[in-house]
Amino acid sequence: MKHLKKFNEELSPSTYLTASRKLKKLGHERRASELEMWGKQAENKISMEKWKNKIETYSPFGKATIKFMSKNSEVFTGDFYLIFTFDDSSNFELIKDAKISGGYFEFSVHFFMGLIPADEETLLECLGRFPEPYLGNGFFWGNFVELNYKVENEKLSFDKVSIYPYDEGQTFDPQLTDRRGALTFKKSLMACLDESVDYPSSDKRFQIMHDLVFRCICQECEMLVDYNLDMERILNDVRGYSHNHFFKD
Repeated sequence: MKHLKKFNEELSPSTYLTASRKLKKLGHERRASELEMWGKQAENKISMEKWKNKIETYSPFGKATIKFMSKNSEVFTGDFYLIFTFDDSSNFELIKDAKISGGYFEFSVHFFMGLIPADEETLLECLGRFPEPYLGNGFFWGNFVELNYKVENEKLSFDKVSIYPYDEGQTFDPQLTDRRGALTFKKSLMACLDESVDYPSSDKRFQIMHDLVFRCICQECEMLVDYNLDMERILNDVRGYSHNHFFKD
């Protein structure tokens, strides 16, 4: 193991795990097992460091209590910080396809929402309870979030904000439980759309999320030119949408 530790500074955990799989195929079970164990230990260490960094970055936006549902039954509840990410490629493709229909059509500006356990107790609960727990990014994937719009007779109107589970096979069905969490959710979502807030962009090409969303929705999708949909309007649509829609008692 001393030899493995020596190379830990140079090789990523995935390198060890790949080598382990290759050795297993060659029949070197003991060596493969050592590499796999070391790779997983290194991977867990990196994940924990990312988790702590995510808490530092996203805790200023507030905390939310989340309950995890499976087949209409509550599995467990915990406190989390929220992280929103935005995929410009998928947003562009979906909106482009929706616009092709012409006349009446619907589209959404969608985000992915991750859940950052607020403390070690909640983290361990997630690792022990989730069907397929993965903390590689420092958080667990929780939900899809959609800002829904429709266009009829060339007129754009805002419909609603929808929240769906990301993958019930990974993290069940996460749901906000109270007003505090709903306000945290709304505050974080608005921060993604507000130029005056330094909400981190999920794309390294941009410093803040506002700029990433603006580039995709307003410019590349041409929603500003075609329907006068700018970032201020999207922000105001979310601001005017009641937080009471976001949680279930």
